[in-house]
Amino acid sequence: LRESDLSVAEVACACGYLNAGHFTAAFLKNFATTPGAYRRAGQGEDERVE
Repeated sequence: LRESDLSVAEVACACGYLNAGHFTAAFLKNFATTPGAYRRAGQGEDERVE
């Protein structure tokens, strides 16, 4: 999600979900945040190669 320009609905479909709402509910249950919030939290982070 953080490295993709796909919408959350497109990511949900790519993961096999027929409904973006079901994807969001499963994501929230497993990660305690929504896909959109997860994506926004990663914006602005610099990537470091070590």
